[in-house]
Amino acid sequence: TGNSPGNDMRFFVEKCEAMRNFCNKIWNASRFLMMNLEVEDFTLPTQLDLEDKWILSKYNALVAEVTENIDKYELGIAADKLYSFIWDYFCDWYIELCKPRLTGEDKEASVRAQKVLGHILSGTMQLLHPFMPFITEEIWQALPHEGPSIMVSQWPKADDSLNFPAEEQAMEEIMAAIRAVLERSPEGDHTCESISAASGLSRVTVRHYLNYLIEQGVLSSAIDYETGGRPRVLYRLK
Repeated sequence: TGNSPGNDMRFFVEKCEAMRNFCNKIWNASRFLMMNLEVEDFTLPTQLDLEDKWILSKYNALVAEVTENIDKYELGIAADKLYSFIWDYFCDWYIELCKPRLTGEDKEASVRAQKVLGHILSGTMQLLHPFMPFITEEIWQALPHEGPSIMVSQWPKADDSLNFPAEEQAMEEIMAAIRAVLERSPEGDHTCESISAASGLSRVTVRHYLNYLIEQGVLSSAIDYETGGRPRVLYRLK
């Protein structure tokens, strides 16, 4: 990717390192799922959380676009879309959002998360297989699947029932609002209440995503005591 079709591509060690990191990212994501996997199939549940609908809607659009790009021999565009989806949406956001559900006491929420995670991971390995055959085959074989090889598995198809434009927009607004509030004052301290007021989101929603940003290493938190000894949590960009 990153080169005009038909032109020779210069060799860059940095690109090799970037793709190595991408392979590591995929491998670690699959290991995380398999360490928490208790279900035997990835049939999507009827009840879905907001982040489930968001990632499924994103994935559904990815299937349609990548299939069209490959049919038109736009291989670089297809590969770039897969890279962005897997790294930016699936790994950096969705997996992190699922961690509390996977380790929590609500078993039904854990099962829902496992099924959606597995559905997305299995499908993206199929889409990525023409570009990265060996690692995708290895991961796909380790997941619940049908058939002897990913090479002869059924190619993913877009499903109109998995389009959730309202939930997708809501999730994008939550992500954008939290980023925007923090970026306005990168050196300052923020409380959950101040972020909630600035973004118009509930404190529960803001707190949920602040915990994610801390896990990602984007934010740091510290306990501060106001006048009167009342503790509060302050958040700051690292």
